[in-house]
Formats: sequence, C-alpha cells, structure tokens
Amino acid sequence: MVYVNLDEVRSRLFDALRQEDQQMLGRVASEIMGMPIVASDDSFVTTCKYPVASFGDEQWDETAIGERIDFKYIKVYLDDGLFSAYGDDFHPIFIDWGFFKDSPRYAAAIRRNGKILGYVAALSKEIPFEEWRLEAIGLIADAFAFAWSSEGEHSGENSLPKFFLQGLLAGHYSTREAFDEAFSVFKEGGLAGPNYMLVAIETRNQSNMPVDFYASARLRKFFPEGVFVLSENTLYLLVTGVGSGGAPESLTREVISLLRSLDLYCGVSRVAHDLFPFESLKWQAREAAAMGIKTKPEETAFYFDEYIGLIAAEALEEKISLRDFITEPICTLSAYDLSHKTEYVRTLEAYLRHMGDVNETAADLAVHRNTVRYRLEKAAEISGMSTLSTLDLLSLALCTLTGEGCTSQRS
Repeated sequence: MVYVNLDEVRSRLFDALRQEDQQMLGRVASEIMGMPIVASDDSFVTTCKYPVASFGDEQWDETAIGERIDFKYIKVYLDDGLFSAYGDDFHPIFIDWGFFKDSPRYAAAIRRNGKILGYVAALSKEIPFEEWRLEAIGLIADAFAFAWSSEGEHSGENSLPKFFLQGLLAGHYSTREAFDEAFSVFKEGGLAGPNYMLVAIETRNQSNMPVDFYASARLRKFFPEGVFVLSENTLYLLVTGVGSGGAPESLTREVISLLRSLDLYCGVSRVAHDLFPFESLKWQAREAAAMGIKTKPEETAFYFDEYIGLIAAEALEEKISLRDFITEPICTLSAYDLSHKTEYVRTLEAYLRHMGDVNETAADLAVHRNTVRYRLEKAAEISGMSTLSTLDLLSLALCTLTGEGCTSQRS
C-alpha cells in the first residue's frame, strides 16, 4: 500500500513509534514509500534495513544491520557531491546521478537539535519520481530522530571522557581548582594519561562535514582509547598515553591515508603531561592546522612543533612592520641574488635551519659541502660583514618564515 496523504503518513509513523521497535519503524516506512528502507547512524553503521532481502542493487545487497557501510560507498558520496546536495538546510533529496544513476533513491538526513544523527534512504528501483515521496522521506527521517532520542545516544558514545572533553572545549574548568575537581572524577573513564596529544581534524570541503562522524568511527581502530568530540565544525581527537609504550607521538601512515581519502586534514598539538590549561593544546592543534593548510595545502597532517616558527612570525608580523625590521646585510644579499641569479640567501636559510651544520645544509641543497662553505664566505663578503649578527639572523629567519622578500622592503 502506498500513502499519498501526508497526514496519514504522520499517523502511521506515530503508531510505529509507539511500539518502540526500530525495525517496525523501518517496516512501516517501507510500506509508506512502497520501497525498501535503510537507515544508518552518523558513523554510517546500518541501524535498520527493511526488508533484508536482496534486490540486485549493489549497495543495498552488501548492507547489513550492525555493520558499517563499505568505504567505497563513502568515497562515492564524496565524489558525487551527495552531502552538498542536501544544502544548508539539509532538505530531502532524490539521488539519480553519478553512481546511483541507474539505481536512484530518496534520502534524508536524520537530525535533532541541528545535529546530524544519521541518514535514511528509500530504494526507488523502477518507480517514477513523485514529489510527495520527498516530503514523506523527510517525515520518516524525523521519526527516526524521535526514535533515537527516546533510546538515548544511539551510538553509545556518551562516555565520561567524552563529556569531560566537551566541557574542556567549551571553556569549562578554567581554573586549576575546577579542573582538578572534575579530573578526579573523569580520569576513571580512561583519561589518566600519563601523556596527552590533541588532534584537530578539519574538512577541506564544508559540504562534506558529515564525513567527520565516519572518520571518528574509523579512527577508533587506531586510537581505541581516544576521545572524539565534534565542536564548532572541528572534530577533536584526544589521545592519551602518548609515548612510553602507549600511543605514538605522530600519526601513522594508515591514519594519514584515511584522512586524505576523506578529504580531511589535521593539526597536532605537542605532547603534554597535563591537560591543564587545555586551551593551550586546543590553540596548538588549531593553529597548526590553519598554518599547515595555508602553506602546504597538499599535505594532510600538520604538527605544531614544525609550524611554530611560522605561527610566531605571523603573530609578530601583526604587531610590528617587517619593512623596518629587515636588516641591511640581508637586503643586500637578496638584491645580489636577484641580479646575479645566485642563491646566497637560500644557502643562509638552509644553514640557519640546520643550526650551522654544513653537512646537513649541503644535503638539503643537494650540493657539495665545500660549495656551502664557499657560499657562506661570499655571503659575508657581499654583505660587508665577516659574520652575521643575531639581529641579522633573526631578520633572515623572519624573511624565511613569512616569505617576505628583502629587496621589496627598502628602496
């Protein structure tokens, strides 16, 4: 039986909800749409499928209740722009393009209080498109949202560590006393440490924000003791027990590969022995992500310690004018390089970066160490100084970190 009267649709769904059985809700939804129905939570684990029989549809036939949707379909969602198709208001959609061109379906986001809890879809098979079914799938999504709110957190993640991290991200426990009091309670949930690292995971495409939930589910394989919280469109991962036989101090290739495949990137804080003050860890992770994607957009993981110079230089640049800070010897060298096609400033930058190690500088520049020595001597001769002062070196560091050219700074 197919229902076109939306009031009757609401009535049927309400009756199904009273039975407090998600599979019954799926069955009624299937009868309303006249199509098979499947629902998944925010980490793309299938929670409801009715009927369970195969229909010759590749994704449908491979989907099983309690199992996560295969990654290849998540990739399809990204490549075909399904998440962006929902729009800012997450309206129901009819998917009849890309991978699903020959197997269209109606789909809607399951939401509560502005948060996406999951998705529901109806496999239309060969049934022609009808506008009322879009409204119906939207009502079905609302029914699933109500059912899940009645059951509590369907993903089972409302743990003490997650609750504590939510409070930290919100700025609670801002004093040492308040933090210690709360930590004495929450550390029993797995936050005892000893070392901590915060990862801020961002998406390159805001339309693909729902992928963050899937990422957190997949990342649990690598960080079983990790705490995941989505806050202000950033997915935070708090890793405990870093080093000393615990979690690694850097992300593994498998983790980076997973993030890259989902079009995500991340900033990683320093390892801390104490979660207080937490704002420092949060700032480090977010600043590393922001600076990293700005300077090396082709990369995926950005570590605070690797970008601290750039971050500091940018902060300093906001306070002072580099035009008046860059010293004359550095500008002289830069001008000489420009007119003679030489690389004295670049050589000095590498020399500074490698803390005066000639061999490492030579390897970095792919030249012989004697070439490095020669360039250093010539740089001193051209700049008119036998040695570069601390101010000169700081000037050079700022030029390097900010990308400011010396010749453009002075006339």
